[in-house]
Amino acid sequence: MCYVRMILLFALSFSASIARANTVRASSDQDVYSLAAEAVGAATEAYTSGDHAAFREHMITANKYRPDHPTYRYYLAAAHAKNGDAANAAMVLHEIARHGLYVPAADEEDFQSVASFPDVQAAFSALAVNLESRGQIEIAHSFPAHGGLWEGVAWDSAGKRLFLSDLHLSLIHI
Repeated sequence: MCYVRMILLFALSFSASIARANTVRASSDQDVYSLAAEAVGAATEAYTSGDHAAFREHMITANKYRPDHPTYRYYLAAAHAKNGDAANAAMVLHEIARHGLYVPAADEEDFQSVASFPDVQAAFSALAVNLESRGQIEIAHSFPAHGGLWEGVAWDSAGKRLFLSDLHLSLIHI
C-alpha cells in the first residue's frame, strides 16, 4: 500500500511539473512572438528613416526569434540587399524558393542594387519556377453563376456530386 501511494504521489508531482513546464513554454513562446514583432517594428522604422544598417540588424533579430516566418525571411533578404550584401540576399531568397514560395523580389526596388549579381539572378529564377504549374489541371466543379454567399461545401464520393450551400439564396446547389 505504501509503495502504491509513493508511485501515485510521484505521478501527481511529475504531471504538475509537466504542467508548469508547458505554462512556462507557452509564456516564453508568447514572449518570442512579441519580441519578434518588436524587432520588426523597429526594422520598419529604420527602413522608413533610411537607416539600412539598423533595418538589417533588426531583421536579423526578428529572424532569430521567428526563423520560420516567411515574411520575416523576405524582409531579411531585402535588408541584405539594401546593404549591398548580394550573397546573403541570394541565400535567403533561395531558402524561400526551396519552400515552394514565390515573392516578387525581381520587381522590388529593394533588390535593384544587387539584381545584377549572378547569385541573385539565380535566386530570382528559382522563385519564378514556383509560379509554374505542376501537372495537369482538371476542373472538378465550377460554381453556379448566381448565388454568392457560399456557406458550406460537401463532396459525395459515392455519387461523385458536390453540394454547395448558398446562404444568400437559402438553397443547396448540386
